[in-house]
Amino acid sequence: MNSIALWSCFSAVLLGMLALARQNLRFYGGGRFIRTYFLIWGGLAVGIGLFNMLSPGIPFPAWFLPISIISMTVLFSLSVARRPELNQRATHANLMGWYGLQSMRAYFGSVIMLGAALGLLPWAFALSAGVGDIAVGLIAQALKRREVRNPIAAWSFTLAGMADLINAGRMGAVVVTPWLFERQMPGFLLMLPLFGVPLMLANHVQTIRHLVRELRMQRLLATRR
Repeated sequence: MNSIALWSCFSAVLLGMLALARQNLRFYGGGRFIRTYFLIWGGLAVGIGLFNMLSPGIPFPAWFLPISIISMTVLFSLSVARRPELNQRATHANLMGWYGLQSMRAYFGSVIMLGAALGLLPWAFALSAGVGDIAVGLIAQALKRREVRNPIAAWSFTLAGMADLINAGRMGAVVVTPWLFERQMPGFLLMLPLFGVPLMLANHVQTIRHLVRELRMQRLLATRR
């Protein structure tokens, strides 16, 4: 593996993580809690990625990736729900804001495809997770630019986006992890699911909260009439 290509791909992953963190900081606000949260979360992802890059062939347990994704998703969702300043921003957000956050997935999908082209990931995973992320990201951009507020479109996008992320996590555990171990490949691309997937899943959870809240308000207005 060409070291220049390897470190270039690593840099692309790192820049994508920073961009995703920055976009979420702008969305949720740059308070001390959220900055510290992203710093620790990103540091863990980068540390695991560097460990895998410098020590290829060392396996992770099959449960490591899905448990990490679930744990981080729940942790971030609870943090947003229970921190007053974060919950307030999430409560007053609109669909355009959530679409803007999800549009970042087009970048991550492109990095996954780049990793497969460089031989760092199996194509079976890239064609499923990479293409899925690119499609979801582009759809999110289109929905935001056209300011689509249709609840059916919002629910369809949210459920499809969650299904794509769950599939990516499943494929990562079942396909990618053993593939990297068998070929003794540097698995630094695990930084993507460890950082991006839980964050995007948590954003989808917040979108569902938004949609349910809007539905309740509509029903309340209808009963008052």
